[in-house]
Amino acid sequence: MVVLLEPRISGPLADSCISKIGYARSHRVKANGFSGGISILWQKNWSVEILVNHSQFVHMSICENDNFISFFTAVYAHPSLTIRNRVWPLLQLINDNIQAPWLIMGDFNSLLSSSERRGGSVNRSGICKPFLEWFTNSNLIDIGYKGPDFTWKRGLLHERLDRGLCNAAWRFKFQEDSITHLARISSNHRPLLMSFYGYVPPVKDRPFRFLQAWLSHSDFPEFNWSIEVFEHIFRKKKELLARISGIQRTLSVRQSPFLKLLEVKLMKELEEMLLREELFWFQKSRSDWVLWGDKSTFFFHQKTIRRRKRNRIELLKDDFDV
Repeated sequence: MVVLLEPRISGPLADSCISKIGYARSHRVKANGFSGGISILWQKNWSVEILVNHSQFVHMSICENDNFISFFTAVYAHPSLTIRNRVWPLLQLINDNIQAPWLIMGDFNSLLSSSERRGGSVNRSGICKPFLEWFTNSNLIDIGYKGPDFTWKRGLLHERLDRGLCNAAWRFKFQEDSITHLARISSNHRPLLMSFYGYVPPVKDRPFRFLQAWLSHSDFPEFNWSIEVFEHIFRKKKELLARISGIQRTLSVRQSPFLKLLEVKLMKELEEMLLREELFWFQKSRSDWVLWGDKSTFFFHQKTIRRRKRNRIELLKDDFDV
């Protein structure tokens, strides 16, 4: 499931972008111009029932193959304090009627403690008392996180505005799951990644095929056909994201003109790598009818995985039917 907050698009354009991402199902709270908006996308094997549809949150129940998983609330709390404070009593009402596992994630635009803020005015702690009271009265648990401490940045101000919360029933059911603060790319917010169990071993010894994405490499005419240079777009992308995340973590603690310039440089390299990845999956998916330029990498990846599954022989059966 993917949740997009404040997408800055609405109407037919938002519908078109959602359809290109590649998820079978979606629900959208319309944005008001460039403000607000919540888009939720999920796969068709999940059954999602929208229970409360509000401008600042969407509350739903989630089942997989007819088995109940959890209640889930995606939150985008309004930047205006007056409007934002209207949402906490509504979430308290939901909490009062839930005994089953409940996960709440999103941008709360609020802080629980002064340690979740660095920079800005020294006369402001940033703590939102109504948010803190709701969190305490609801007996909720902050799931915590891996990665840098702050999820939002503007100038020298860093804050942890985005988080995941849960009730005791959810924490007991999903004891080992965790949230990672990903690198901040083309936004002043970090995406949050909720990790669940599941591992698919890599497939080795793929047959050699020429890939159009290789043509985008500046050294293409000179390099040999090993993975030594092109190496895999995925590994390079992972390295760039790790370096950017590390730089952003350092910049949240101290200022460095050198690191700021390096961050800009690495961002440009990442954009180039994302283009190569898009070309790679475009060819691998064998879908020449999708327009380029939307960076719908997930769509191409999904198409390739489905094709591999169809082409794979998983067992041989003899005449004895055993």
